Formats: sequence, structure tokens, C-alpha cells
Amino acid sequence: MFFAHGSWLASRYGVGPDAVLRLVDGSNLSGTMPSSLRHARGIEDLIVLAACLEGHCQAWIDAGELIEPALARAASMRLEHRDAIVHARRFWCEVRAETFRRMRQSATPGEHRVALQDCPFGRPLQNWLVDRLLGGLEAQVRLDLVPSARRLVLTPFDTSDEPLRLAD
Repeated sequence: MFFAHGSWLASRYGVGPDAVLRLVDGSNLSGTMPSSLRHARGIEDLIVLAACLEGHCQAWIDAGELIEPALARAASMRLEHRDAIVHARRFWCEVRAETFRRMRQSATPGEHRVALQDCPFGRPLQNWLVDRLLGGLEAQVRLDLVPSARRLVLTPFDTSDEPLRLAD
């Protein structure tokens, strides 16, 4: 029943139940399954996550095709469109590099570096990555490391006594 909705992904990436169960066993679920994993999307995320953590190239490609547009849309709230796409792509590449670094070296988390090993099971993978991207982007905006960041510009309110009317 667990793979009822994600069996096509599991067979696509060659991920068996043991890989997914190892991932779940290594988490802090303590016998309870988060509500997001009871739904098809949560199970599919878990299978993609297990495949990526096992180094399956096709899983990384598929995840990138699904996640990068969402990352770019999120980044476009603070950056111009082209800069948002570049920032999202760079973020995804950094996530992949850090994930592989930890897989090779059994390394501990780096300071402010995002890797798939850190992904909590209670949240969809895409939402978690968007949150990490936006958090890092806000920190860069505050430090003025992102020169083209969109800033909220407040215009002074016209307090003249002249009544407002529709244009002719």
C-alpha cells in the first residue's frame, strides 16, 4: 500500500522499498507518519528523495525540472526575472553539490549549506527548498549582496484637498 501511488517512480529510478525504509528509519519519526506522507505527493517526494540520496542521475534531473521553476518563481519576488532564474539555478546546483559532498565524505552539515539530507519528512520537498532559497535570499538582500533586489517603494500619499475623480 505504501508504494501504491509512487510505484512508477520507484521503478523509474530503481529504488526499492528498502531504500525508502532506510530513509524513514534514519529519521526522527518515532513510529508516527506525518500527514503529508499519507498522500501521494508526500510518498512521491520520499521516493525521489531516496533516489537522489542514492545518487540516481535521472532522479536529480527530474527533481530539477520540477523544482527549479518553483525556485525561480519564488526568487522573482525579490529579483528581476533573469536574475531570479540564475539565482534559482545556482541554488539548485549548490544543493546538489552539498548533498553529494555529504554522501562521499559522510560529512556534517556545513554552515548555512542546504543538502537533501536535511529535508524534513513532514513537508513537501519543493516547499522546503523554496523556504531555504528565500531565507538565503533575504539574508543576502539585508547584507546588500544582491544588487538588483526589488525593494518595496512607498510613495507619499497625496493629502491635497482636491477630491479624486475618474479620468475623462
